[in-house]
Amino acid sequence: MRLIKKSETENLVTAVSQVSEYTVEELKNKRSKAILPWVKIGMWIAREHCGHTYEEAAGLFGKHFSSCYAAVKDVELERDYHMVAINNVLEAKKELDSAVEGEEIHVS
Repeated sequence: MRLIKKSETENLVTAVSQVSEYTVEELKNKRSKAILPWVKIGMWIAREHCGHTYEEAAGLFGKHFSSCYAAVKDVELERDYHMVAINNVLEAKKELDSAVEGEEIHVS
């Protein structure tokens, strides 16, 4: 079992938003052909790098788990083509995660 912090999940969607230059709202709600590849990459990263289930990964982007299953397969088939974007999103997420980890935690 892998423990997934809420901030890691939020940071993934934010990282995809930063790299793609689409807002989080657009990534979650729009059905544009221009946005869809970014959503697919985000769901693939959620599955392969963050350990989310298909349902959880799909939910991050407002999609059904069956859409996530198809997206993961699509990205796998074209992974070499998407590798630069994937690496850019992973790097942005890493920076966001480290910024959250660097914050002080106060317990009352």
